[in-house]
Amino acid sequence: MNKYKEMKDRQITRQRNEINEAINADETGDGFIFDMFCYELEINNCIIKGSIRSAFDALCFTLDEVIENPKLYNSLRKAVQVIKEKY
Repeated sequence: MNKYKEMKDRQITRQRNEINEAINADETGDGFIFDMFCYELEINNCIIKGSIRSAFDALCFTLDEVIENPKLYNSLRKAVQVIKEKY
Protein backbone atom coordinates (compact mmCIF):
# COMPACT_ATOMS: atom_id res chain seq x y z
CA MET A 1 0.00 0.00 0.00
CA ASN A 2 1.11 3.54 -0.66
CA LYS A 3 2.94 4.98 2.40
CA TYR A 4 1.22 8.35 2.03
CA LYS A 5 -2.20 6.72 1.94
CA GLU A 6 -1.40 4.67 5.04
CA MET A 7 -0.30 7.79 6.89
CA LYS A 8 -3.36 9.74 5.75
CA ASP A 9 -5.70 6.91 6.79
CA ARG A 10 -4.11 6.81 10.27
CA GLN A 11 -4.45 10.58 10.55
CA ILE A 12 -8.14 10.48 9.62
CA THR A 13 -8.77 7.64 12.06
CA ARG A 14 -7.03 9.52 14.90
CA GLN A 15 -9.01 12.67 14.14
CA ARG A 16 -12.32 10.79 14.00
CA ASN A 17 -11.50 9.08 17.32
CA GLU A 18 -10.68 12.43 18.95
CA ILE A 19 -13.93 13.92 17.70
CA ASN A 20 -15.93 10.93 18.94
CA GLU A 21 -14.26 11.16 22.36
CA ALA A 22 -15.10 14.86 22.58
CA ILE A 23 -18.71 14.18 21.54
CA ASN A 24 -19.03 11.46 24.17
CA ALA A 25 -17.49 13.71 26.83
CA ASP A 26 -19.96 16.53 26.12
CA GLU A 27 -22.69 15.49 28.56
CA THR A 28 -25.18 18.22 27.69
CA GLY A 29 -24.37 18.86 24.05
CA ASP A 30 -23.90 22.56 24.82
CA GLY A 31 -20.10 22.47 24.61
CA PHE A 32 -18.09 20.66 21.98
CA ILE A 33 -21.09 19.37 20.01
CA PHE A 34 -22.69 22.81 19.80
CA ASP A 35 -19.38 24.37 18.74
CA MET A 36 -18.86 21.61 16.18
CA PHE A 37 -22.24 22.18 14.55
CA CYS A 38 -21.88 25.99 14.60
CA TYR A 39 -18.51 25.76 12.91
CA GLU A 40 -19.60 23.34 10.19
CA LEU A 41 -22.88 25.15 9.52
CA GLU A 42 -21.04 28.42 9.13
CA ILE A 43 -18.07 27.31 7.01
CA ASN A 44 -20.32 25.30 4.72
CA ASN A 45 -22.73 28.25 4.30
CA CYS A 46 -25.59 25.94 5.24
CA ILE A 47 -27.97 28.67 6.33
CA ILE A 48 -27.39 30.69 3.17
CA LYS A 49 -27.78 27.58 0.98
CA GLY A 50 -30.82 26.40 2.95
CA SER A 51 -29.38 22.91 3.40
CA ILE A 52 -27.42 21.29 6.20
CA ARG A 53 -26.34 18.30 4.14
CA SER A 54 -22.78 19.58 3.61
CA ALA A 55 -22.32 19.97 7.37
CA PHE A 56 -23.46 16.38 7.88
CA ASP A 57 -21.12 15.21 5.15
CA ALA A 58 -18.19 17.03 6.75
CA LEU A 59 -18.99 15.46 10.12
CA CYS A 60 -19.69 12.00 8.69
CA PHE A 61 -23.20 11.95 10.17
CA THR A 62 -26.46 11.00 8.57
CA LEU A 63 -29.68 12.84 9.33
CA ASP A 64 -31.03 9.68 11.00
CA GLU A 65 -28.00 9.46 13.32
CA VAL A 66 -28.52 13.04 14.45
CA ILE A 67 -32.27 12.69 14.89
CA GLU A 68 -31.87 9.47 16.91
CA ASN A 69 -29.38 11.07 19.31
CA PRO A 70 -31.09 13.74 21.46
CA LYS A 71 -27.77 15.34 22.41
CA LEU A 72 -26.79 15.77 18.74
CA TYR A 73 -30.27 16.80 17.64
CA ASN A 74 -30.76 19.45 20.32
CA SER A 75 -27.28 20.87 19.73
CA LEU A 76 -27.93 21.05 15.99
CA ARG A 77 -31.21 22.88 16.55
CA LYS A 78 -29.51 25.42 18.81
CA ALA A 79 -26.61 25.86 16.40
CA VAL A 80 -28.93 26.44 13.44
CA GLN A 81 -30.75 29.12 15.40
CA VAL A 82 -27.51 30.86 16.41
CA ILE A 83 -26.13 30.82 12.86
CA LYS A 84 -29.47 32.03 11.43
CA GLU A 85 -29.34 35.00 13.81
CA LYS A 86 -25.86 35.90 12.53
CA TYR A 87 -27.17 36.16 8.97
